[in-house]
Amino acid sequence: MEKTLRTRIKQRHGTSAYWSSQIDFVPLAGEIIFYDDHKTFTDEFDVVHNLPGLKMGDGVTTVEQLPFLTDDIEQQLLAHINDRDVHLQDGERENWNDKVSATVQDEIAIFD
Repeated sequence: MEKTLRTRIKQRHGTSAYWSSQIDFVPLAGEIIFYDDHKTFTDEFDVVHNLPGLKMGDGVTTVEQLPFLTDDIEQQLLAHINDRDVHLQDGERENWNDKVSATVQDEIAIFD
């Protein structure tokens, strides 16, 4: 007999200070832990971006000793923030080809 459960799942989350106080807490295998205030980045337009910290329990290791899963995401975000190249999707490229030309002088794009 099949049963359908209608429910919502709330993942564990808290500030870095909270998780630092949970020195003996061992997340279950596969349990996701969110650090709400892990890191923030400010881009060139002074827009602040929050990158939550994520850890996944293995059922053995304390939350403090688990590695962050977001390290790779953080590196990608930093690379994107510092990337000055213009990136277009294939569909966008088709829309813009031969319609707009631009030059860059002193990090300012000048459209013809």
